[in-house]
Amino acid sequence: MLSFEFMGVLALWVLWVNTLLIAGAALIDLRRLGSGVRGVRVLRGRIEAASSEGSPFAQLSVSRTGRIADGPTLSIQFGAQKPESSLHGGTVRVGETAMLVREVPCRVWLDPEIIAHKLAHFTEAELPEAEEAARKRRGLQRTTDLPLEVGDDVYLAGRFEQTESGLVASASDNAPLLVSTIDPRAFIARQTAKTVSFLVAMVLVLALITGLASSEPLFGPLSKLGGVLGLAYFLLVLPAATWLRERTAAPDRRSYFGYWKTGRPARVKGEPNLAPPPVA
Repeated sequence: MLSFEFMGVLALWVLWVNTLLIAGAALIDLRRLGSGVRGVRVLRGRIEAASSEGSPFAQLSVSRTGRIADGPTLSIQFGAQKPESSLHGGTVRVGETAMLVREVPCRVWLDPEIIAHKLAHFTEAELPEAEEAARKRRGLQRTTDLPLEVGDDVYLAGRFEQTESGLVASASDNAPLLVSTIDPRAFIARQTAKTVSFLVAMVLVLALITGLASSEPLFGPLSKLGGVLGLAYFLLVLPAATWLRERTAAPDRRSYFGYWKTGRPARVKGEPNLAPPPVA
């Protein structure tokens, strides 16, 4: 039969291995976050023209599936897929230079808060049809396009070559061309600071728990307190790390969940829609 001391050591070993795995995954995510900016030039300019009339310079598209959420008022809950980036190209004015941007593999970054705000927007005219679709098994399928238009200020990170026709932007050898409305270097620095702070705090908390759990006398009041805190740590650290990972991901790698909250009373499935028609 295993002794209590051995079981305690095994429990602490599991906590430390779990912590090291979380830290390793977080560092890998940080490396991926900076892969499109590290070692390449970053230029700031203003979109002067799109390659074709009627098409945006670039675009981030977010596809989501909405379903009716339980509650006293009508709400549609959205689960999200990863956004998709597209670049149609055009001309960007960088200082006094007009730079040509061709249609190449790209990543489009927008401010995540602006993305979430636009995804939460809906009109009263959309609600009847959206509610019916959200009640079906397939759910409400909705794609929101977030374009970058002429006049928008952007940052470009990639390869820039001087050709006979002028300055040309293209993707680097190791990463797509990054087109961003936010400073990618500042964004990466902020997310790095958040992640490193979390990792340091995580290790310090576990070190404190380890010290308490192994304090003399073993299985005394302080040691038992360390055991209880270790269990709480084990239950909380992975959800906290998952939450942080989602909040520090690149804008085009996040899952944008959310609700349409209407304030209208919810109706039971099968009841006729008696809500008043939208006001024109």
